[in-house]
Amino acid sequence: MSICALTEDVLVPPYLEAISLVFEDSPTAEVNGAGTELNPYRVDVRIDEDPDNDLTVLAGGLFVQEEGTPGAPGANGADGTNGTNGTNGVNGAPGANGADGTNGANGAGPPVGSVFYIPGTTAPINTEPLFGQILNRITEPELWAFAAASGNLIGEVGWLADPLNRAHFSTGDGVNTFRVPDLRGYFLRPMNNDVSGPDPSRGIGTIQGDAIRNITASVLLDDTRLDNLAGAFELGAAHTEGTVNTEVVAANELAFDASNVVPTADENRPVNAALMAVIQSRSVV
Repeated sequence: MSICALTEDVLVPPYLEAISLVFEDSPTAEVNGAGTELNPYRVDVRIDEDPDNDLTVLAGGLFVQEEGTPGAPGANGADGTNGTNGTNGVNGAPGANGADGTNGANGAGPPVGSVFYIPGTTAPINTEPLFGQILNRITEPELWAFAAASGNLIGEVGWLADPLNRAHFSTGDGVNTFRVPDLRGYFLRPMNNDVSGPDPSRGIGTIQGDAIRNITASVLLDDTRLDNLAGAFELGAAHTEGTVNTEVVAANELAFDASNVVPTADENRPVNAALMAVIQSRSVV
C-alpha cells in the first residue's frame, strides 16, 4: 500500500511503527531511520507486520489503495451485422437526343444506254424516246459514245432504206448527228447470237416479222355429199363441174377459216399494253 499526504499535516494510524516525515525543498520521508526521496506530499511507509503492503494516506486520515498497473487491452469485439439496404433512388431524367447523322451519298442512276418503259407520253429528264429521231453528237455526247461502241450502229442510208434496220443506231450525217433506234410497235426479245437454242444466230438490232408454226390438213372426197362440218372447216361456194350424160354435176368447196374458232388479225400478237420505250442518255450522279 502507498500513503500519499496532500498536506504536510499527515495523520498516521497508530498501528504504524517508528515513522517520521521530513519535508524539504525535495521532500523525503524517513522510514525506520532510512531516508527516501519522494514526490511532493507523498511518502512511502512500511508496515512491520506485512512488509509487502503499501497504503496511501490522504490528509484527514483517509486511506486509498493505489491502483495497480493497467491491464492489457481487451480483444476487439466481433463485427456488427450489416445494416439493411437503403431504398433505391429515383430514376434520372432521360438524356437529350443525339444529333442527326449526315445524309448518305446520292445513288447513281441507270447507266447510259439502258432501255426501259414508262407509262406516259413524255420522256423523263436525262432520257430520250426511242422513236428513231436524229440527235446532236455535241449535246448528247454520252449517248453518242455509247452508240459508237455498241456494235449496233449502221449508216444512215441503210437505216432509211430498210424498215427491218430501224432497231439500229445510225451515224446520222456522219459528222454532227446520229439517230436512235425506232422501237415503236415492237416487242423486245433477248438476243441469242449462239448457233443453238431458241431463235439462234440473231444479230443485235435485227427485226423479225410475225410468223406462226405451219398448219396442215387433208380431206378425202368421194361421191358422197360432205355434211356436218365443224370448227374451222366450212362449205365454200358451189361450183358446176360440167355435165355427165347431159346431167349437170355440181360440187362445193371445202373451206378453212380460223376466225370461226379464234380471234384473228393481220399480225400475230399476245395480249399487250402500249408503253413508251426510252433510253438513258445522260449519267445521273
